[in-house]
Amino acid sequence: MRAIYACMGRLWIAGATLIMAMAAAMMPAAAGDGPIADLKIWCGDAAKMIADKDTDKFFDSFVFASGHLVDRPTVAQAFSSLAPGLARQGDAVSESFLLQKDYGDSFSRVWFLVQYEKGNLFLRCEGAKRGEGWIVNSFIYNSEASKVDLP
Repeated sequence: MRAIYACMGRLWIAGATLIMAMAAAMMPAAAGDGPIADLKIWCGDAAKMIADKDTDKFFDSFVFASGHLVDRPTVAQAFSSLAPGLARQGDAVSESFLLQKDYGDSFSRVWFLVQYEKGNLFLRCEGAKRGEGWIVNSFIYNSEASKVDLP
């Protein structure tokens, strides 16, 4: 069993991390509101898409939530290991909100857990406030909670 978890951990370590903070920093300060109203709700929706193994819908949602700072081919390439990894996990059992940590009024991290028949997947969404909305600037997933910096 330990070997299976170690193998899963290595697969998820190769999982995608898209950090667009540099791209967001290059955007003019006068840019409008972010595309999403609530980071926690978006992350919960993303957890549901991943639980449903609907990676195409997740890719499109990520592009939108990033404020189009990244394009769909880049997202698809960065998350290329997601669909094959999910295929080995069996059916989703549940997705659960774990924690939200706000850093002042302009940065937030949200963690979710998606449980499958054959393992768990921890998700971490990061967003920066833009006007009255949010821009997702990072999304990380891993089978180990410590790999997504869960406090």
